Amino acid sequence: MQRLVRWFVVVGGVVGVLFAVFTPPFASPDEATHFFRSYQLSEGHVFADQHGARVGGMLPASVEHDVHLVDVPGPVPGWSTIRKVLGNPTGGRRVFTDFQNTALYPPLTYAPQTVAIAVGRTVGLSNLALMYLARLADLAVFLALAAYAAVRFPRSPWLVIGVALLPSTLFLAGSVSPDALTIGLCAVMLAEAARADRPYVVLALGVALGLAKPPYFLVSLVALAVWFLRGRRGWQLPAAAGTCCALAVAWSRWADHIFVPYRPIIDRHLDVRPAAQRAHLLHHPLHFAGAVASTAARDWHWWLGQVLAPFGRGIDASPPVAVAAAGFLVLVLVLAPRRPLDQRVALALVGFALVTVLATIVAVYLYSNAVGAQHVRLVFGRYLLPVLPALLVAVPRVWRPRNQARIDAGLLGLAAVIGVAGLLTVV
Repeated sequence: MQRLVRWFVVVGGVVGVLFAVFTPPFASPDEATHFFRSYQLSEGHVFADQHGARVGGMLPASVEHDVHLVDVPGPVPGWSTIRKVLGNPTGGRRVFTDFQNTALYPPLTYAPQTVAIAVGRTVGLSNLALMYLARLADLAVFLALAAYAAVRFPRSPWLVIGVALLPSTLFLAGSVSPDALTIGLCAVMLAEAARADRPYVVLALGVALGLAKPPYFLVSLVALAVWFLRGRRGWQLPAAAGTCCALAVAWSRWADHIFVPYRPIIDRHLDVRPAAQRAHLLHHPLHFAGAVASTAARDWHWWLGQVLAPFGRGIDASPPVAVAAAGFLVLVLVLAPRRPLDQRVALALVGFALVTVLATIVAVYLYSNAVGAQHVRLVFGRYLLPVLPALLVAVPRVWRPRNQARIDAGLLGLAAVIGVAGLLTVV
């Protein structure tokens, strides 16, 4: 297993670095506003400010200026433009910068990017160089968390490695997006909670997930389920779940006070009011269930493609890459070895993964859709990636190959080829 994990880090590192270097600047979903939030945190400002209908913070004028030079609609900027912006000096007068869709995210969500930008600023790197440094830091932390989770994950390390090597995952890991950290933290929490032999690690993870991207704090409830299933031994597992949920709820209460709909992707005519939407959902749960069902019936192919293949400013992923990645994941499930697992623990993993997916859809419905909407807009397939390893636990092994080492090498090589193919769709 250790050899497999080492080779996973090598393959994931090489393909991930290619994504980080060659993906056009700010081409991953919301990468520009993720960069603004990371920059704000690197200066020690944890809480965002609200200026009327704008939410963000005071940043050097050069930050927004340089971002907008390369984050443009239409054709991506050429390498000559990128090299020119890489040489632009940073700093200048401070101006209010609007990043209302990411300003409400908790600070730990951006920990790798924040540290990288803070270090880069001290040595005078340009704003675009800070972005590349943040991408590499995000990738390094993701690979470390995924490698740890693979060693500890119940049933098979391939359930984590297979998801971590998907082109969509490596694309997010090689960006400033907080999704990679979320995927890594969720994988480690699920592994440690299921094993329950390192309770203080679960407690630390509870704090981390409570201050990470919502609503994935719900995966911490697996620890509470395992605590019940194994005879309520110790206080650390329920404390981890409680701490995680308490921190997440406390942060969300603050975020509600300065919430402003993200109008660049939410039509100004839409009546987006989270409190009213919450009341509507509680009084008309069947209406919401119908909206989710109709949305899934119409958008499932988009969601599936976004789980498997990279996508940037649009919603369409490359069908050939998505099909290839799906084939890779099927091979992983067929060929990877599996260890026995208590069926009740497996059920808890799958159950809370599904609850987290539903909670994500509810959050999007509350904060990005008109009150009483019959279609849930802005649900993306990448929201499934943090809990996908837990969902794969329920898939039984159907074949036992004789030479597992060769199978592992073949799967890693196939993942590298598909990852490079995915990279070519976003370059």
